[in-house]
Amino acid sequence: MNQGMEKSSATPESFGITPEYFDVIIIGTGIAGMFTALSIERKLKVLMITKETLDRSTSNMAQGGIVSPIFGETLYQDTLKAGGYVNDPKRVEILVKEGSKQIEKLIEWGVPFDRDSEGNLLATREGGHSGRNILHCKDETGKKIMTGLERKLRNKKGVTLLEETYAYQLTDFSDWQNSSNNQGDENQGAGESKEDPGNREKGGMVSVILPTGDVGKFYSPNIVIATGGIGGLYQHTSNPEGNTGDGIALGKSLGIEIKNMEFNQFHPTYFQAKEGTGFLVTEALRGEGATLRNGEGVAFMKERHPMGDLAPRDVVARGIFEELQKVPKTMVTVDISHREENFIKQRFPKIYRKALKRGYDITKEPLPVTPASHYIMGGIAVDDYAETSIPGIFAVGECACSDIHGANRLASNSLLDAIVFAGRAANKITEAFPETIQEESVQRITLNCNSFLENKSYREFSWSHEELRAFRKALKKDTQKVLGIIKKDRLLSEFLLDQELALRLFDDKDPPKKWTGKEKRDFHEVKNHLTVARVMTKAALEREENIGAHYKVQDEKNP
Repeated sequence: MNQGMEKSSATPESFGITPEYFDVIIIGTGIAGMFTALSIERKLKVLMITKETLDRSTSNMAQGGIVSPIFGETLYQDTLKAGGYVNDPKRVEILVKEGSKQIEKLIEWGVPFDRDSEGNLLATREGGHSGRNILHCKDETGKKIMTGLERKLRNKKGVTLLEETYAYQLTDFSDWQNSSNNQGDENQGAGESKEDPGNREKGGMVSVILPTGDVGKFYSPNIVIATGGIGGLYQHTSNPEGNTGDGIALGKSLGIEIKNMEFNQFHPTYFQAKEGTGFLVTEALRGEGATLRNGEGVAFMKERHPMGDLAPRDVVARGIFEELQKVPKTMVTVDISHREENFIKQRFPKIYRKALKRGYDITKEPLPVTPASHYIMGGIAVDDYAETSIPGIFAVGECACSDIHGANRLASNSLLDAIVFAGRAANKITEAFPETIQEESVQRITLNCNSFLENKSYREFSWSHEELRAFRKALKKDTQKVLGIIKKDRLLSEFLLDQELALRLFDDKDPPKKWTGKEKRDFHEVKNHLTVARVMTKAALEREENIGAHYKVQDEKNP
């Protein structure tokens, strides 16, 4: 008997070509995906799919904290102001109204937010906020929240986890049902089954690449996309390399609206290592008094914005970028060395250790930083319950456009957005099922979907994997240059043409059968890169107004 979440060893024998039914399928296992699974209160059969392992996600890397409405009502206005009033006021109101309840769940589930000696919750301040209203777990908030959720999830019955499994295709159930119906009554489709507990016109089928390189297929009336953002498309990013916009590409393939993709936020302060990986330097450092200085030691943000170093992220990122352009090989640094040494070590232990490992002691000297791609405000368009225009398909977390963030996300709003709308999606999914559900739910349904299995000829991609890797490296460099902090119409137009030409090489192609699972995943990630970057480029060309994270300038005559 299953006593909790079940980790499955995905093999062709365990998950073959015949689709298996689940009540809910969640693609992605960051905070949004896990919170969705935990918020489904009934005993349903849930499948969670992640292309990495459970402990590798952007959520784990979130340092600063999670904003909390517990501390006052300024969050509503601060969010609208930071977002350039492009936000949906109703959605922001939902965030503020329901945020406290969901944070209380995190506390109940054991997330150890920092407290003072009397047990009161401690709060810090970050850019764009009117006061201190951000809960934190030192400088490892994301990791601590993930640990708490994972602990809770491991005890939840009915959940199956597939790690290192890549979801590369999502088929709309309505198309699937129409195809099945055309085959006659004797080949009854899943949508017509009298045993199906979900809405017969909801959901769809997910095709995955298993770690072995083989294909697995699953179907459900409820599919939740929680795949994270697009930072991995860039050379410099605070995200894991695997954040390649996969969920957004899946949504676009179904014709779901993808919106606000011109609004990509760059975190102002990222330590870019000369060798090895860099790391994010949380905005909370400036919230505790750190100062940004240019190569001459001048605190330049005071002249750029009334809030100085705590201005909204788009303002700070452009300020740093422009300072770096003034003098070749110059540096911008963030300096908190004036604070007491013990305070720095206790409040920011992770940053202290990482910087020291790379030769910088932040208790005694400033740390060089540069902006890096961090968070996409756009994504898959959803309604008030995180459902897309296709019934039964939801999107939560960074891959979704909940219209909370407008043109520029307010610091530490992302985690709150993730749990509030994950909770709403879970509630809607739960309510769709009958009040009385059998012990094991309905797991096996007669299904005929041959036309969705291998109904097209297999046309192999012509490049070698080495050629694909070289192309990917060049593509990341171009994305950084063209879709960076400051954009130019000419470069955008040229990049759009390049993307369209490149996509022709990938369209209607499959990765060679002899490739490994990881190599096949690389193929789909590069195709998704081109797809998502094309959406971002078109959106940037169409928006003339400079607002929030979107900023264009006139091209130089001789660039």
